[in-house]
Amino acid sequence: MLAFPLWAAAAKHIPMLRLLIYTQFAAGVLSILCYESDSLPDFWFVSLLMQVFKGSYLLIYPFVMSLEHKDRHGGTIGLLSVIVHLGAIAGAGIAARHLVCLGFVEDVYLTQQSIRTFFNTSHPHKRYVKTALSILNMGFMRGLSPYYMSTTPAINDCINGLIEQDPYLAEKGFSILREVAAVGYRNHYYETATTKDSPYKKMLSALWRESPMPQLKPGQRLMTMAALLHTDAQGTALLPELIKSSGIDTTSWLRHYLNCYLSPPLLHCFYAYDLVFMPHGENLILVLENNVPVRAIMKDIAEEAAIMNK
Repeated sequence: MLAFPLWAAAAKHIPMLRLLIYTQFAAGVLSILCYESDSLPDFWFVSLLMQVFKGSYLLIYPFVMSLEHKDRHGGTIGLLSVIVHLGAIAGAGIAARHLVCLGFVEDVYLTQQSIRTFFNTSHPHKRYVKTALSILNMGFMRGLSPYYMSTTPAINDCINGLIEQDPYLAEKGFSILREVAAVGYRNHYYETATTKDSPYKKMLSALWRESPMPQLKPGQRLMTMAALLHTDAQGTALLPELIKSSGIDTTSWLRHYLNCYLSPPLLHCFYAYDLVFMPHGENLILVLENNVPVRAIMKDIAEEAAIMNK
């Protein structure tokens, strides 16, 4: 990083691509010399020099951006961040062909409130895709454990079977979005580097979750419970406007809401089965008719559910 200003200044006088080729080639030669060094001072000097030349790789960002139209800069930055992230955590696995590209899809996906979950806008009835993301959000890194991925579909099937056979939950319309498939990559380099639980062990996993769209009836729409807290740029809160447009009074609206959110999934599942969820606003989806909650759908089941009996 300290060497980058040097290369940024040099790029004003030398074509950027040529500078990248020369400096990265030099870094490669110096890495071989590091291997050949037979004394600590020599190794120290050559390795530092290698890092100086290697630092020019950051020029790839402005170089690639210069090739793209300004309207595409956001997408290009996102793609580069994914490539760099993947190379850092899985370079050895890719080189050994433990990780293989299976192809690409043309569907367009939209990030959800959790940031790392993607909704298929091209085909809304298809499954969500949830990925590991190296960001600090709500207090911890948003990774996905490959060990959890191995049991996620089975846990979802078990809980879904419990819910579907319950007459009270069926009457209330409560359902879950099952996570039907999952994949996780265990990086043995990180596994052996630390014995404790670490975000570095959760950096390359994904799961596929059912879409709520097939569950909707005509005239129904979806809203996460977290959206009820929204206030727009003019300071207008969503919830009062939602209640006002529903045609019923506030007490009746809240009764419908609590009947969807509190009674079926939380209280009944706990008292009947000792089963608890993580029912925060982003995990709970309200089904609305005329802007009135009529039932609830829970997601993020496998990692966020627990049996509380002794």
